[in-house]
Amino acid sequence: MPAAVVTVNDGQVMICPSEPKTVELLRDQARRMHALWQAKGYWMSHDEIRCLNQDESCRKRNLSAGAILADNTRTCVEILKEVNPGGRIYAWSDMFDPHHNARDGYYLVRGTLAGSWEGLSKDVVVVNWNRGKARDSLETFALRGHRQII
Repeated sequence: MPAAVVTVNDGQVMICPSEPKTVELLRDQARRMHALWQAKGYWMSHDEIRCLNQDESCRKRNLSAGAILADNTRTCVEILKEVNPGGRIYAWSDMFDPHHNARDGYYLVRGTLAGSWEGLSKDVVVVNWNRGKARDSLETFALRGHRQII
């Protein structure tokens, strides 16, 4: 029996990062996009993830939401490096920022998102949009060695 789908806002649905098919889809999409565009860099869409670690595939891993997101992020970075060696990789800051969304009690995320930042290798450029706690956020990523765009 298929798992129930949680929708937010106007029908947005989060793909399950723990399903093996997800990685296949991401790898295929990255290859096709690079074949078409040959871009010098790509932007990962790990942004405002409203629901995570709720379905059976995530739950049976017995990991925190932050560990699941970190694992998925590492996988996505590896895919982009494989498809576009030497290319730049960009990511929004919010889901990896302990002063923003990488915390306990975020929307419909089961468990904490703390530690999600462990999935970002130092060569990922963080596009930081935390205006509310800009100083703390900028410092956090700077101390991790990330270049940032603000």
